[in-house]
Amino acid sequence: MKKVTVFFLFLFLTIIFNNSLSAQDKEYRAFGIGVNVLDLSGVIYGDGATIYLPINLGPAFRLEPFLGFSSISYDWEGDADDSETNMELGLGIFPTIRKGSAVIYVGGRIGMAFGSEEDKDSNGDVWVEYSDFSFGIGPALGGEYYFNPHLSLGGEMSIMFVSMTDKTDYKSQFQDDEEDTITRIATESLIFIRFYF
Repeated sequence: MKKVTVFFLFLFLTIIFNNSLSAQDKEYRAFGIGVNVLDLSGVIYGDGATIYLPINLGPAFRLEPFLGFSSISYDWEGDADDSETNMELGLGIFPTIRKGSAVIYVGGRIGMAFGSEEDKDSNGDVWVEYSDFSFGIGPALGGEYYFNPHLSLGGEMSIMFVSMTDKTDYKSQFQDDEEDTITRIATESLIFIRFYF
């Protein structure tokens, strides 16, 4: 693990020192792909990384659709098997301000997430199913620094309002189904790496 970390640190520093931007390279690139490499808030659900697709419609405006997915299966020895699937999709809408190699953006994100889970008994029969739907919206402020025209490192802060409906369907006749609504307002902080084409 240490060797991999040292390798990526060396690669990162090489890119920084060998690819400074010249005046003509400061033009924006239209399309990119990015990932959140660190969720500082700890409120991301699921184990899959979220993929961001920045689309610069001009030097002062960006749309950023995002998509996340995870699917987990649990095979418990001598016990029940469980499976869980989560998906999120959404859009960021950002006016941008460019100053040399830096970009600052202020706008908002809107998104939704779907989740489902099945719990099975030791015979392999489903005894409970869970499903949830979340909707989130909130303002966001972020920035990124371009090491070269194709690579940037950035951070973002947001305040998200999230409403989630959680349904539980018991297959047993002795338990009633449940439907709960959960609302949450929380700050989120992310660190991004974005690659532009």
